[in-house]
Amino acid sequence: MTSPTRPPWAAPLAATLTTAGLLMLGACSAGGPDTSPPAQAAEIVKSQVGSPDNFKGTGGEVLWKGVNREGRPAYVTTVAFDSKDSAGAVVRSCMMVAYHEGADGKAVWDPSWGIKDYTAEMPMLCQKHVPMEIKSSIGKTFADQNFKIGAAEPAA
Repeated sequence: MTSPTRPPWAAPLAATLTTAGLLMLGACSAGGPDTSPPAQAAEIVKSQVGSPDNFKGTGGEVLWKGVNREGRPAYVTTVAFDSKDSAGAVVRSCMMVAYHEGADGKAVWDPSWGIKDYTAEMPMLCQKHVPMEIKSSIGKTFADQNFKIGAAEPAA
């Protein structure tokens, strides 16, 4: 019995479809949205800016991590971002966010004091060249104000 001859385009097509299938499988198995502390903090900030559609996160880092009074994982992070004002000009900002993880794993924070805009007073919070020791001491102070915690694990 002889095997049928394949058209010349069959092998490249099969390779392309196999590669595309593997890429889609990888994307599906990579998980859902980013749930890292800086990503969750960026979502909080995005929800608070005047025009969330114009929000573009440009960075962020964990300044403090520990637990709140209920023993839930808690974080203080920076969020650097660009947004547009009402005239369409790009505004660069830096905010610090304190939140804890709820039972469902989602960020829980207090809109009254869980977010601070430090663009004017402490723009160093979002600058990479500033030593983490300085940033983490500010983060610990913010955590104490938000979570009324004792011992905590400093950010790495």
